[in-house]
Amino acid sequence: MTDETRSQLSRPVRLALAFLAAAATVGIAATLLVLVRAEPTVHLRAAVVSVGLLGGFATAGNLFVRFLRWQFLLRRLDLRLPTIPSLGAFAGSFAFLPVPLYLGQLVARTRLLGQMSRSRRTMVILAFLWERSLDVWALAVLSFFVTPWVAGLALAGGAVLVLVPGFRGQATEQLLRLAGALSRSLASGPEGEDIEVPAQAGSASVWAGAALASLGAWALTVASASLIAFVTGVGGGPLACASAAARAVLLGGLSMVPLGAGVSGLMLFGDLDGLGGDPGAAAQTVFVFRVVTVWLTVALGALAAVLALRRLSRPEADDHFDAVSHCYDAWLPPHYRQHLVVKKTVPMLEQITAFQPGARGLDLGCGRGWYMREMERAGARPVGLDLSALQLVAAREYLGREAPLLRGSVFDVPVRSGTFDFAYIINALHHLPSPRHQEVALEEIGRVVRPGGFVFVHEMNVRNLMFRFYLSYIFPILKGIEEGTEHYMNPRCLPPIAGLRLVAVHYFTFLPDFVSPGALSALAPIERWIEKSPMGPYAAHFLAVFERLGHKA
Repeated sequence: MTDETRSQLSRPVRLALAFLAAAATVGIAATLLVLVRAEPTVHLRAAVVSVGLLGGFATAGNLFVRFLRWQFLLRRLDLRLPTIPSLGAFAGSFAFLPVPLYLGQLVARTRLLGQMSRSRRTMVILAFLWERSLDVWALAVLSFFVTPWVAGLALAGGAVLVLVPGFRGQATEQLLRLAGALSRSLASGPEGEDIEVPAQAGSASVWAGAALASLGAWALTVASASLIAFVTGVGGGPLACASAAARAVLLGGLSMVPLGAGVSGLMLFGDLDGLGGDPGAAAQTVFVFRVVTVWLTVALGALAAVLALRRLSRPEADDHFDAVSHCYDAWLPPHYRQHLVVKKTVPMLEQITAFQPGARGLDLGCGRGWYMREMERAGARPVGLDLSALQLVAAREYLGREAPLLRGSVFDVPVRSGTFDFAYIINALHHLPSPRHQEVALEEIGRVVRPGGFVFVHEMNVRNLMFRFYLSYIFPILKGIEEGTEHYMNPRCLPPIAGLRLVAVHYFTFLPDFVSPGALSALAPIERWIEKSPMGPYAAHFLAVFERLGHKA
């Protein structure tokens, strides 16, 4: 590390790195001590190593479920962070677990997210404290076999919090006070106005959902300990081994010793040894379990922290679609993209050509120009508008140098009122900052359409709860076209827009984008049948058709 690099590291980061090295030494020494005391010459069998690899996958699953819980809690607190940076900060913070009292993880979580206002930082810390509380609760419940009274108290306390609004509100208020104090200690600045937790965060469904996610995440981890114990030959049965692992992780965390070094391992060894069998089997279980949980987590965290810091050091693009322009075409296979283009343009063309062939329209957020090309082929005359300069460059290459393209914002369309016979916007409104911004944009779109003309709004359909979960939490990780901050419109309660009247809502698309060309062709008739069935409203996309009100010329 150069002097220049060292000078750029903040004092908390330098302390975290020092504790990381110290805790690694202590933790590995303590684990090896357990092994040597139990059996001086322990040789891990191939089967134990293999099941240890499965434990590593369980740890990865634990971290992923907890990340989903993290994003869920942030959303309930009205804080929408882009998924990829949020994932980097979440995972990267585990590199600093060796810092006592979880302060390293907390500081890293806030710093790896970049600059934030005090209110946003407080909400991030509140979500972090909420997570830690849920972890304690879940591990207490999962330790039911070895500490049934603790598990019973945890279940009773969780039930009270979920079912009694007053207790939920009081718990949230106390966590908010602690989060505010920690936020002030991490960064100086003006106090600003009081910070309040959104009402939705205190709902029973939020608490219950976060609690179930916590149970699921830690069940994966303790189940891996049970599997390792079975292969090594520890007695007592799977439930006893899993509960022992849960108690060891819980007490190691509550001890506030970095990584539970010298606490979790010894506690787990004592419980497993008490269940019967060879002490060497218990020692092997402890060693493998600690490696594939604690040390794997820290290692993954270190890798994620490096990637997150690299991301923070890169300059941000002014426009998201400029940033992803270089790989924009790769997210949809060409055959499936054309399938969607036809599905989205056909209903618009049927509505347009019914009253005016050769109608002039505006494609807002035209992107690469795929929809403009299809509309032109059918005889319409679209003009494209996009805010991304790089998308317009790609559109001109696709459509030709003479293509009518404009650069501008959906909030301020650079044309006179009533210029177009129709306008359409495809999967762009959900990228706007809020539902109110969507309403303002629709009013502006309606302005440029003549009375009697149409405004077509294509959006993702989140009526299907599984599809909503996929869009909000999984899709931004798989496909960078979404950031995870989107506000998806609900087709069942579209807002009233001044100057526009909702005429119809159409639903379509059930086939996923990974189907092969042959399968897509074969299954397309079945998809059309489902779209017309009572299942239609649960399709992946919807089209809302609005008519422009006013006196027709």
